[in-house]
Amino acid sequence: MIVSRQIAKSGSGNSLILFATVACLPLKEVRQSFQRYDDLHVFGYTAGEEARADRFIDANIDVDLWPILIECGLTHDDCLALTRRAGIEIPAMYKLGYKNNNCIGCVKGGAGYWNKIRLDFPEQFRRMASLERKLGATILKDPSGRVFLDELNPESGRYEAEPEVQCGIFCEMAHLEMNAAVRHA
Repeated sequence: MIVSRQIAKSGSGNSLILFATVACLPLKEVRQSFQRYDDLHVFGYTAGEEARADRFIDANIDVDLWPILIECGLTHDDCLALTRRAGIEIPAMYKLGYKNNNCIGCVKGGAGYWNKIRLDFPEQFRRMASLERKLGATILKDPSGRVFLDELNPESGRYEAEPEVQCGIFCEMAHLEMNAAVRHA
């Protein structure tokens, strides 16, 4: 985690995003410690995410990926509809109007996302704003440079128009790693 701490303390534009991404790197080693050569990995990449699945395959040549949702032509909305039809309640984040069920306060979100978090989850917003100040790093930037969350104009961004933030179990693990690193910083 030394590299992750250095990135987090660097204060460069997207250092918190880099931190979350780099924090995932040791997880590949964990996966490889129990993975068998004949394992088949089934991820939730949906139709329209072919490029994302291709990037994963390129970065993980030792993984046999089965992108079944892509093969079946199922979109994110199709999957939500199938979930509802099966009688499974969709996660609260979807009910609140979020595009994905990511961690609350995902570092990959844009200005509109963070303004929505500010309204729906003010404590999470304050926690991340405080973390930005502690690390001297920002999640967001605009044409004039870095923007700290506690300086974010409440009218900035339009969440509906922002690209979807894709996440997975590795984000949760990176979040745990990040919190541990901050406690020791």
